Amino acid sequence: MRPERRQKGLLTEQLPTETIVYDTTTRKIHCLNPVAALVWRSCDGATSEAELAHIVRRELSVPADEGLIRLTLAKLAQARLLEGD
Repeated sequence: MRPERRQKGLLTEQLPTETIVYDTTTRKIHCLNPVAALVWRSCDGATSEAELAHIVRRELSVPADEGLIRLTLAKLAQARLLEGD
């Protein structure tokens, strides 16, 4: 799976400890923790789950495996922040 983040209809604000995403379509606000924000920003349609896990480990110095990435992607999809969802 090579997920792609949704960009249309979203407004984002980067705060020190979270990223706020406002969906103008559904009028919902989503607060993304640093892991979710980094995964979402890295979803370019070309990056695999394994590569996303490597990015999280490298950028945030936290243990991240493909299971964490799949869970994060499921939550992002549920929030309709990925293309095709």
